[in-house]
Amino acid sequence: MTMPRPIKFLLLAIALALALLVLGLGALILLVDPNDYRDDIQALVKARTHRELRMEGDLRLSVFPRLSLEIGNATLENAPGFSSHPLLHLDQADIEVRLWPLLRGRLQVTRLTLRGLEVNLERNERGQANWQLGSENGAANGNPAGSGSDQAAALAGFTIAGIKVENATLRWLDHGTGQSYTLDGLMLETGPLALGAPVDILTRFSLAGSKPELSGRANISARLRLGTDFDTLDAERLRLEASLLGPDLPHQEVRIDAESRLRVDLAAESLRIEDLRLTMDEATTLRGHVQIKGFDRPALRFAARIDRLDIDRMFPAPETATGPVTPTPAEAAAGGALSLPVDTLRGLNLEGRLDIDTLKVSGLNVHTVEASISAHDGLIHVKPLRARLYEGRYQGDMTLDVRRKIPVFQLREKLEGIQTGPLLKDYLGNDLLVSRAYVEASLKGRGATHEALLRGMQGTISLDFRDGAIKGVNLARLIREVRATVKGEPPPADAQPKATDFTELRATLMIADGNARNDDLALDSPFLRVRGGGNLDLVRQYLDYRLRARIVASDTGQGGKDIEELKGLDIPVRIKGDIASPQIEVDRDFLARALTHKVKKKVRKKLKRKLEQQLRKHQDEIEPKLQQQLKDTLKQLF
Repeated sequence: MTMPRPIKFLLLAIALALALLVLGLGALILLVDPNDYRDDIQALVKARTHRELRMEGDLRLSVFPRLSLEIGNATLENAPGFSSHPLLHLDQADIEVRLWPLLRGRLQVTRLTLRGLEVNLERNERGQANWQLGSENGAANGNPAGSGSDQAAALAGFTIAGIKVENATLRWLDHGTGQSYTLDGLMLETGPLALGAPVDILTRFSLAGSKPELSGRANISARLRLGTDFDTLDAERLRLEASLLGPDLPHQEVRIDAESRLRVDLAAESLRIEDLRLTMDEATTLRGHVQIKGFDRPALRFAARIDRLDIDRMFPAPETATGPVTPTPAEAAAGGALSLPVDTLRGLNLEGRLDIDTLKVSGLNVHTVEASISAHDGLIHVKPLRARLYEGRYQGDMTLDVRRKIPVFQLREKLEGIQTGPLLKDYLGNDLLVSRAYVEASLKGRGATHEALLRGMQGTISLDFRDGAIKGVNLARLIREVRATVKGEPPPADAQPKATDFTELRATLMIADGNARNDDLALDSPFLRVRGGGNLDLVRQYLDYRLRARIVASDTGQGGKDIEELKGLDIPVRIKGDIASPQIEVDRDFLARALTHKVKKKVRKKLKRKLEQQLRKHQDEIEPKLQQQLKDTLKQLF
């Protein structure tokens, strides 16, 4: 079990300063110049830590108005195999103690000030840390430290009126990952410290680092209580104010204001954060609690509620000269190359619930989001997942299995009563389909990237759109235009909206290997019936549909009397192209043949009627045998 790094480095620095100062006070009691013990102190530190201690400043003593000692310019060198930076450096330390309690064996510090403290913490490529002081290379020597009860007994009478750290620097470098962070200009002030008693702290610092790239400033305040066994730390009134910059942050900048209380239990290897309130940029507030069990392989339990979360504002898309633009197939494929963080997902151990009152993502406005999340041994579930959006509701569950080399994704979802017009307007910038939608989907995919998941996807999607219109194309007008062209007539007046009304539009998509096949598309309207099917390439976002449109009524609505002669015909219609802007074509050759056939039929019928009238009119003048021959000929002609 290891102590958290920030606590360790602070205790280590303070302990070193105290050790040096106590040794100096011992020399004072013996009425000996403490500088005479410089070599002995350095040798003792070398023997205990395998580090070189260089004390280049003087040890200065004072007895008035209180017993005090000043140390200047002390450096504890780093271990072999690490950087050239010292493990610890101190420009100056001042300690002031009460004399009479000291003579009775009780150390009561009235003032402790550390100036120019520099701490350099490192981990090498073998995972060894330079702050492990048991051997020359930074590895622990296995000698057990005193128990918590022994340490508590030794420090029972130890008190400090306050600690002040000025202009300190803390550096962290992981040679294995290349991660590095620096806290600079660090200031720390505390109230009175006594074992088992609460202490107020205040600190502020500047931050800069990489992996991830981050910089900024932070202020932290809290009331801390360290347990008498040194295994527990409680923080009340914990407050964090930070302003951070980084390319991966929302708008590359975020302001954080957080409050909570927490408890760290080193013996149980647990961390619990209660009453958490975190506000980002005065726009989003998260409330909840978090519990972590186990520091090496943490198990996370959480419950959180967010009032407003605007993902689009936090991570805006690149600016364009015009409005929303649908990505091209090449751009979509490039975006699909982003990989899942499989190694990270495999290591997750969490259970939690997330509620979001208002969510905006990809232009969509979603409300009352409820999600229960679990992840264990590479199997991740989001079930149930519920939300309200666009006058309807969503319900689904998702599973991601990363236990094997190739991740497997499963999705079951249902949309009920969704208004597609405003949804598509917000998502695509174009409300090309206005209706109330009912959708059910059951999908399964394999792959570590978005494109791979699409290419390996299997499943079905059932679509049912009611009482709506397809904007951008008026199929009835398109048929009339083709009819007018075929007949050599002027195009119809543009009096009707450019939309195809329908009472219901249904389709079932059978998805396999990145393609969605549909063989049962059906559109019904008061004057039109459309049937057919086609194929949708999910990766290229390309569709190709062949339909047959039948006119069933024409005296009212979108039909119009000018296509009365087309009633009953199954007119071929082809839809193909990019899914965002497909091309719609009516089969002109078919329509020309159909109209020609109807004209011929009408002419023949009219001619036959006139010939029959003439035959009846002159039947007395024609011989019976010839009359029969004429009738037979008419039958053959018509």
